[in-house]
Amino acid sequence: MAHSSESEVIVSWSSMRNNWIRSAFEISDATGKNVKTFFNRFVASNPGYSFTITQLYDELYQICITTDQSLKIKHKLEERFKIALPNLRRQELFPGAKKSNRSFRNTQEFRSFNEQSLAALNKPIIKRKHEEARQHDSKVRRAFNSQDPKYFLAFDIEVYEHDFSKALEIGYVIVRVSPAGGNLPNLEVTSKKHLIIQENLHFKNKDRVPDNRDGFRFGVSQTLPIADAVKRFREDIRGCDYILGHSVKNDDSYLRDMGVDLSVLGKEIFDTQVLDVYKESLKLSEKYFMRSLSHLLREYKVNYQERDLHNAGCDAFYTMMVFLRLMGYSAEQVNAVIAS
Repeated sequence: MAHSSESEVIVSWSSMRNNWIRSAFEISDATGKNVKTFFNRFVASNPGYSFTITQLYDELYQICITTDQSLKIKHKLEERFKIALPNLRRQELFPGAKKSNRSFRNTQEFRSFNEQSLAALNKPIIKRKHEEARQHDSKVRRAFNSQDPKYFLAFDIEVYEHDFSKALEIGYVIVRVSPAGGNLPNLEVTSKKHLIIQENLHFKNKDRVPDNRDGFRFGVSQTLPIADAVKRFREDIRGCDYILGHSVKNDDSYLRDMGVDLSVLGKEIFDTQVLDVYKESLKLSEKYFMRSLSHLLREYKVNYQERDLHNAGCDAFYTMMVFLRLMGYSAEQVNAVIAS
């Protein structure tokens, strides 16, 4: 899965607030209420506090603060309530995102800006993204329901959190889909691969994501020089009809850095996150969600272990399972694939 880059210094206010309130309630109801009250009164208690209005990775405008500001708030909360709060991930900015500073006189002004001004800015963006997701969904379903047997390859790349040019793992799974009369197509898992990059064994993630390169549960991992791993991956891509990923924008750029250009190979890439955007847009046309792989696994009742995630092989396999659920297979059918 893609991670935020080292240079980014922005944190979503709402994500931070919700994350720390939820963590506080896990400690006790009293602690949760105290932290929630702290945030509810923050603007009134800090008149003129400087917020940053900018577009995050999903292109939507949000109220944000810098990571330095968030660390100061974290320290204040931990000191005041004698608790330990989780660290936050920095937010990935939308390329070319505009930024402006904004302060608020009171809580009502803050709430009004959040609910009205930002909503007005984001409405046309959400409408366009829902239409893009609808077109993506139509394209995927035409491919999946083709009357010819097709091979779908789901992949994931794990990179070093402090230098994204260092690939640590490549994981992928291949499923053969063949027509079955009027029913859902027949499925056959034909390959499950987890390739560990030999040259980068000494790089270990820990600060933003865990190192789980030894946690592949669907087969035997192989440690290979990067040239051999890329060659094997490229050959398997050539033998497939369509490529899948979850939040693939950055993963696609990592592939090109390794010498795997899907456009040159003539392969179309589908994104389970975008497919889910379209599904959610049918229920909430004014909202836009980019949901994580773990969220979708829970949503679609796919059997998984949290400890399996952040292993490229496992993430690729689970991405395929989410894709199958999105294509209409039941949780029981998908979990039977996992069990087998």
